[in-house]
Formats: sequence, structure tokens, C-alpha cells
Amino acid sequence: MTTKDTPISFLIGSGFSKPAGYPLASEINACFVGLKEGDISIDSSGAAWLNSGNPTPNDWMRISDCQFIARLLNHYCNAVVTPETFHYESFYDWYKGIQNGEVADRKVERIASELEDDIADPMLNFNLFFNQLLAQLLRRWYPEVSLDRGLPRSHAKFLDLVAELGRSYVLHFHSLNHDLFFESLRSTVAMTRQFADGFSDLGSCYFGKFRDVEETDTGRDSYSYTVRLPRFVDKYESRFNLYKLHGSVDQYTDQKGDETAFKGKRNIGVTDFIKELNEEGRLFYESLNCIYHPDFLAGISYKTSRYGLTPYYRAVFEHFRNNLESSASLIVIGYGFGDIKINSMISEHF
Repeated sequence: MTTKDTPISFLIGSGFSKPAGYPLASEINACFVGLKEGDISIDSSGAAWLNSGNPTPNDWMRISDCQFIARLLNHYCNAVVTPETFHYESFYDWYKGIQNGEVADRKVERIASELEDDIADPMLNFNLFFNQLLAQLLRRWYPEVSLDRGLPRSHAKFLDLVAELGRSYVLHFHSLNHDLFFESLRSTVAMTRQFADGFSDLGSCYFGKFRDVEETDTGRDSYSYTVRLPRFVDKYESRFNLYKLHGSVDQYTDQKGDETAFKGKRNIGVTDFIKELNEEGRLFYESLNCIYHPDFLAGISYKTSRYGLTPYYRAVFEHFRNNLESSASLIVIGYGFGDIKINSMISEHF
């Protein structure tokens, strides 16, 4: 029996975000089937995106990368599987297998050689670009302020449930989604001022260059300034706690340091991250220019191999197991039970 001292756990999948307009896996798959090189833009910084039919004048600079992406996807869709059975998670496992030398495909080698490149280089670049394309389909920055519990209307009943349960219980929300929809609910009346996601900007050494454009009487003026970014501190001490088990489209990992996870913000690009360092009392900034895409897990089997790879994932999965053991109730929304390791954790710990 659930008591007031017993927490309640939620497990949330992509079906949770669908009513708010976020894509399901089938809709993401459709974006990659039949993709042409002209549908992709890559700038000199390494930023990649689906251009919706609006290519940039400088796309020719990375045309070989765009060609490799389109040809690799086309080969997989038509020779390895069929366009009707394409799934981006299975594709992710396949190309990771080629990159790691676990899968051999002579056609992929020929595609690379036709572009006058060694197979290792385009596969490495493909990994950087494909993650960005995936993130683009899921990244929607949530409103800064929304105090009306009925917004978004699609999830009003869910927020009523959260508000009611939150009067008596601590709630643990474990999300398998990369999108930011659940974060948009943190400022509603149901959860405001009682929400934790394990990140804090207090004392963070991570910063970003915020860039924007302002309309003035004389035209458009661009401006920028430095803002502090939240980093993962592994503290979940609120009434409502969110654990992003598969990472997030606004989450990055410091590859130059101790693999600390930190969050980006709207209008801050991946080339705008900087880290504050202290050497014998002297403070200075260092560019984190080795980061090209958010840190989130994809692939059916590949993502499960990374569950304990970094401090962030080790921590959130330890919380997941502990929360399952201490919770008397588990509420599952929008998850199809397709992750073998997640299912095993539920069986073992709940």
C-alpha cells in the first residue's frame, strides 16, 4: 500500500509528447527515407541541419559530406532493409557497427571511395552530423513562463493528477525522451518552484555565448553576451524530480574534462560553449570547441551499451533502480516496452 512516505514513480515514453505535437518514431523515420543531398546543410563550423528546401549559399563547401549522408541512408533503406521497414534506431546500430569495425559492407566502402575519401573519415563525420539531424527533429524550446495549469491543454488532466499526487507524495519522473516537452511543464501551477532535474547553474564553470538580433529604427542589430549554464550536480531533493534516462537534446558532455554533463540554452550554438578554468588563482575561459552535438542515446542495442558509460548515465540509472525499489506505484505513459534493459530493471527492482 502506498503511504505518504512512499514515493510514486513514472516512466514516460514518446507517446507522452505526441499530443503536444512532437513526432513519434515513425514520423522521424519518414524524414530520413528518400533524403537527398540538397535537403541537408552543413556549415564550416560543422553544424548540420535539414534545410526544408532552403539551402544556404555555402552548402557547396561540405557537399561531399551531404552526398555521403544521402547515399548511405539510401543504400541502407533500399539494400539492407526496405523504405517501409526503415527505423532510425536500427539504422543507428548498423552504422555504428560499420564505424566500429563490427559490420562489413563493401557498398559503403565504394560510396566513400567514390567521394575520394577513406571510409573512416566520412563515418566519423556522419556520426556527428546524424546526431544533429536527429536533435533538430526533437528540439523545441519550451516557453520561458507558463503558470496556467491548463496549458498545454493536451496535458491538463495529467497536470491535475500530478498536482493531486504532489500534495502527499514525492514524484519521480523517469523519461526515455530526448525532447524538452516535460521541461515545459515545470513552470505550471502543478509543479512550480518544486522541480529538480539534477542540474544547477549555481557555481557552474560552464558558460555560453548568447546571440540574438534586435529590431531597431535603423535596422537589425545583433548582440551577444555570456551566460552561465547549468551543470549536473546529481541532486534530486524536490517534490517533483525528472530523470532523463536517455539524455536530452539540450544536454552536452565535457569531453575535455571529467565528462561532466551540462545544459545548453536557446540561442547558444555548439561552437559557443566555454569553460571557466582556475590556474593558481588566475581565472580564464577555454573554448569547448570539440562539442558538435547533444549527448543523448540512440540505437536499439548501442544505447544500452552506454547506460553506465559516463557519470551522468551511471547516476540517473542508479536513481532509476533505487526509485523503483522504494516506490509502491509505477505509472507508465507512452512507453511500448521495447527497451530490453529498461524492462529488465523494472522486473528486477519494482
